[in-house]
Amino acid sequence: YVMANSRINFSAMWTQQHEYLSNMEQHIHGHGDQLVGFYILDAPKDCGRAIFHDPRPGKVQINLPESEPAKATAASSMVNYELIPGRVIIAPAWLPHSFTRHASDKPLKFVHFNLTVQVAQQACVAAEVI
Repeated sequence: YVMANSRINFSAMWTQQHEYLSNMEQHIHGHGDQLVGFYILDAPKDCGRAIFHDPRPGKVQINLPESEPAKATAASSMVNYELIPGRVIIAPAWLPHSFTRHASDKPLKFVHFNLTVQVAQQACVAAEVI
C-alpha cells in the first residue's frame, strides 16, 4: 500500500477481562478502522484462543473438507492463535474474529485496540507574489 503520506493512529483502545466460560463472539470493526489488535496481558493455562474466520461468505456455502486441517491453507475456514502474555496480534479490521470459551478459573486479560490510517497533514508554504 502507498503509505508515504499517511500515518497510523489509534482510534480506540480498551481492556478486557474474561472470566470462566466467557468468550468473544465473531465480529468485525468498521467506522474507518483499518486494523484491529490485541496485546495479551495475562493468559492462564486453559484460556481461550484467538480465532480469525474466513471472510469469504460464498466459500462457507460450498466448502469442501480440508486435506490438512492442522495447517493454515487457502482451504482453511479459520485459523487460531495461542494467547501468550506479551504477544501482540494484529489483523485487518474487516477480518471476522472471535475468542473461544475461557476454561480457566483465572481471568484472561488483554488490551483490544483499533487502528486507522489517515493522510498526514502537509504544511502549506505561501508563495510571495512580486
